[in-house]
Amino acid sequence: MRIADIEVRGNRRLAPQAIEQMLPLKRGDTYDAAAANSALKALFATGQFADVRVDVDAGTGKAVVTIAEYPAIHRVTFEGNGALDGNALKKAAALDPGRPAAHAAVEAARERIAAAYTAKGYTTAVVSPRITPTADGRADILFAIEEGRTGKIESVGFTGNAAISSATLADVVTTRPAGLLDYLQSPRSPDFDRLQHDRERLADFYRSKGYADAHVAPTIVDRDAASGDWRITFSIEEGALYRAADVRIDPGSSGIAADALQRHVALQSGSRWDHSALDKSIERITAALIDAGHTDIAVTPNLDRDPKSATIAVALKLARVPAIEIERIQITGNARTRDHVIRRQLLLSEGGAFHPLLAERSRRRLIATGLFKTVEIDAKPGRDKAHAIVAVRVVEQDTRVLDWGGGYSSTEGITGDVTLTERNLLGRGQTLRLTLAASETRIEGAIGFVEPRMFGYRLAGSLDLFYRTTDNSAVASYRSTKFGGSTGLGFEVAENWKAGVSYGLTRTTLSDVGLGASAAIRQAAGFPDATTAAYTTSALGTSLTYDTRDRPSQPMRGVYMTSTQELAGLGGDVRHLRSTVEARGYIPVGERSVIATRATAGTIAGWGGSEVRLLEMFYKGGETVRGFAPGGIGPRDGLGANRDALGGTSFIATTAEFRTPLPLTPSDFGLRIAVFADAGSLWGTSKSVKSTAGVVGTTAALRASVGVGLIWDSPLGPLRVDYARPLAKQAFDKTRPLSFGLVPF
Repeated sequence: MRIADIEVRGNRRLAPQAIEQMLPLKRGDTYDAAAANSALKALFATGQFADVRVDVDAGTGKAVVTIAEYPAIHRVTFEGNGALDGNALKKAAALDPGRPAAHAAVEAARERIAAAYTAKGYTTAVVSPRITPTADGRADILFAIEEGRTGKIESVGFTGNAAISSATLADVVTTRPAGLLDYLQSPRSPDFDRLQHDRERLADFYRSKGYADAHVAPTIVDRDAASGDWRITFSIEEGALYRAADVRIDPGSSGIAADALQRHVALQSGSRWDHSALDKSIERITAALIDAGHTDIAVTPNLDRDPKSATIAVALKLARVPAIEIERIQITGNARTRDHVIRRQLLLSEGGAFHPLLAERSRRRLIATGLFKTVEIDAKPGRDKAHAIVAVRVVEQDTRVLDWGGGYSSTEGITGDVTLTERNLLGRGQTLRLTLAASETRIEGAIGFVEPRMFGYRLAGSLDLFYRTTDNSAVASYRSTKFGGSTGLGFEVAENWKAGVSYGLTRTTLSDVGLGASAAIRQAAGFPDATTAAYTTSALGTSLTYDTRDRPSQPMRGVYMTSTQELAGLGGDVRHLRSTVEARGYIPVGERSVIATRATAGTIAGWGGSEVRLLEMFYKGGETVRGFAPGGIGPRDGLGANRDALGGTSFIATTAEFRTPLPLTPSDFGLRIAVFADAGSLWGTSKSVKSTAGVVGTTAALRASVGVGLIWDSPLGPLRVDYARPLAKQAFDKTRPLSFGLVPF
């Protein structure tokens, strides 16, 4: 039978023509049982109809489609909710007025609301939808909610672990029991995705410690019927402790000399088995091959495990693979950032060879620019097997940042600052920064510009202008004002190594010198004929930095070293040579604790018959050796009423600090405790200052302190308060046991 005509009945909201378009049946089509079934399925699948019937008159061939539409949603309301407000529930329900009140859509909304409660810790919440027709043919939907009780994670335990303590494993997993301050945040129930992630972390941790057969069973999650609290247990099968038997490179028929690559092997024969060291070895060898131009060599590990001797022999086999040429590079997702800004970070180019390691390195370089939230790089088939199209997909992040904040510093009192930064100016990857800052002792303004690729080369060019006036009365009896600018070039010397050169021109003014000031300060100001002195500094600077930290802020591992030199006297009124060096090291202890160390030193000396100016000296105190006041150590006027600090020409300082999360507090709070020991000294001065009566502290003498600090990872950056007790000091030093400020390193 053929369909001669189609008639729609029962529709109220939708036009007949719209319903006919939803039908797979058309005029002239053959009608049979299969066609009828297909028509019913198609209309029900739209979610618009509560009931559908299709009848065909055998005599006329007319198909009558009778429908019962779902009413349109008038409004969505909630009752019984306290933990989640109406806006949060509406967002979870995702039922907009005007859409059909289909049973499937309402049920899906109920499940989303229940999931939102589960995420807040209300795992027993009951959500019941009610659909009420209105007089105008629409429907009101009410979700009645019984929130029930919340539960918290009472304990996180481990079974089967004999070789590694539960305390150590607790630092590996990210699931934490509730702490004493848990009442300040939303209750937490187990996150099963996180639990699976923790299982993988535990297994990887064991394999890095030599337990190659370690297995972590599915996590046991128990809930106390009375309290509603959760107990989490990770069950571990450790297995035997393995060692690496023989780790060698098998060149095969690649034609590559294995001896030249052996130094890149991180997994050493006889050491504990460490799968992460094996991965690092493969990456290092691959990188060395690529740097030598061998992009067609693959490194494959062959493992020979001997359970009896608990050893694993490793052969890293080199084999040639078909080279894949990059046909073209497609970049998507960059609405603001220009293509060339992305391309210049890529280690891949059209016509060159594709290699997964080069793609991963390129991805890291793009992420490091700070311009993108995510970056994905992969290869798609090209015109044939020997060619590939490289797809680079980026998700940009907002690079326009307005930072502002205030606080209290023990060195400056009440502080406030506003910084406007654009890190992708006009989509060119350039940085423009404007800063205004003030405190009880300081007013400062600065503007800075950075071009990451000067003249198309890997040179970062910078231009900075600044103004700063400081009331030094808490340290010495004068005010100082500095304004000027600098320009510089930075460039990569090698992987992890950066160097820079700069030129700066600064005008410095010493002012408000009174009768109570040290004789050395009055002499610098030309007292009594004048109370103000000004001079110009024209200086050339160089720097060299080595950085392997895992991240610049709050690093957990790695090394940071830097040295700077400044030669003043290329014009201007000042002639001196200043040099500083600093080294920092970070050693992880478990997953969340770290030992942080720092050593720093510096010296400044005049040349060409010039002495070092008073304001160019080093001034050290609590920022170097905690427990001392700002400018609290080093040469000073021992006879003056203010005991003014006069600065020194040389300093040295060391610090060792252990940082760990504050016990019994939620990890989301970002609270850490630190235990530290500081030591250092500041000494030396100019001939004219040394000859002034009453000057003390011109020779090196040890200052040392120990203390404890509390660190908070605040939205304004890591802030801390420290209490330190000096163990070694000089009688003329100024001490201050309590200090506030930023994390020093």
